[in-house]
Amino acid sequence: MPLAFDATGKMIPPGKVIRTLEEPFMQGSMPSWLTVGSGTASYGAQASTRGYLQMTTGAVSGNAAAIKTSFNINLADQKAILWEVQGLVLDSAGPVQLAMGISASGSVGGFLKQDSADTTAFIAMAGSSAGVPYNLRTSGEATRRRNLGLMLIPATKEMYVFEDDQVMAYRKHTALNLGAVGCDLSVTTREAAAHNFQVSKLKLTLFHD
Repeated sequence: MPLAFDATGKMIPPGKVIRTLEEPFMQGSMPSWLTVGSGTASYGAQASTRGYLQMTTGAVSGNAAAIKTSFNINLADQKAILWEVQGLVLDSAGPVQLAMGISASGSVGGFLKQDSADTTAFIAMAGSSAGVPYNLRTSGEATRRRNLGLMLIPATKEMYVFEDDQVMAYRKHTALNLGAVGCDLSVTTREAAAHNFQVSKLKLTLFHD
């Protein structure tokens, strides 16, 4: 299903009902709709920083730090799911993997990822990964604050990647598995040193009729 935009460039919602959860991390606490999947959460105080959530891995290669939704969403009931992160920045362009997903085990849903050895990002759907002409973390992108979005459209089995209001990457996989998914954002260290990411805001939007 191609995304539709109005004359002002604003995306036309893919569903009649729009429901949104968002957290700006201005009070140094975790909202009930989000939870720590792994790693350690800490917060930048609004009085002395711009205000942020920081997720930090352990200092062991393969350790991950992840934030995720505390509940699941049934893909079959949704026209689209949009998972957004604002003000995302990694502590280093070093050996880490960055991943952002609307997914679950059993190859349900899909996710965007780029590892330290990858020259481009990959979209994984239905148990297979395909490279896309988009850079998540190399050539200075890792340490530049960015606003990213991931949209999954279950009926047509498509995934879109946004940066700000621009579509940056796309994949369709007809074997995409539907089911209950969660949304997550993670960093995995590939060396015996801790790494982290910071975010200023997380936002989840569900579209249905």
